Amino acid sequence: MLYNIVSSVLRLTFLQFEEENKFVIFTLDSICDIIYLLDFAVKFRTGHLDDGILVTDVQKIKENYMSSQDFSYDLAAVLPLCISYGVAMEVYQHSIYLFTSRPDVEASMIKNILIGEATLRLFKLAKFYSMRRFFESFGSRTNSPGVMRAFCLIMYLLLSIHWVACIYYTISEYEGFGINSWVFPKYEDGDPNNTLHRKYIHCFYWAFLTLTTIGGPDQPIPRWNSF
Repeated sequence: MLYNIVSSVLRLTFLQFEEENKFVIFTLDSICDIIYLLDFAVKFRTGHLDDGILVTDVQKIKENYMSSQDFSYDLAAVLPLCISYGVAMEVYQHSIYLFTSRPDVEASMIKNILIGEATLRLFKLAKFYSMRRFFESFGSRTNSPGVMRAFCLIMYLLLSIHWVACIYYTISEYEGFGINSWVFPKYEDGDPNNTLHRKYIHCFYWAFLTLTTIGGPDQPIPRWNSF
């Protein structure tokens, strides 16, 4: 779940991230999808309490699960939307190539495919409730609930900063890089700051200062500028 929370918005914002790590992302996506499917299947066999009595009848378990809200969330998370979209776009892409081979059309097509796949991965976040329940259950059983609450607070804060950083970059791209002092600056090709990790660090830095109410500082200065 944490992987999907972090990677889904990152891939949707920084297309360069997916282009540079296609194999790793495909592998991790496949592993997560398999885990989601297994979890979906196991829940049809997971007993529940009814007035304090453990229900083990398979038919009753199915009916209870399918009538619950969890079923809707889990179903949305396991639907093969990305695979269906990828196949459809491959067919459409090959049909386009029959009529044109312009590089700009090809680049635009690839960009649209990456955006579409990243957008559909957001459906995986429907299982966020399961992660929240896990930490609540684990915290109630541990000998140090205070430590667990502190860990969850820090984790949620970092995830919030991560999402705000990606949203900030997306808004800057929509408005236009470098048009004012608020949006993300515009870097030319070859600039050492025009790399994926530097862009992300810049946005994360901005989001961290904004969410921690510090706000309004000067832009971060690369270390080599001080020499």
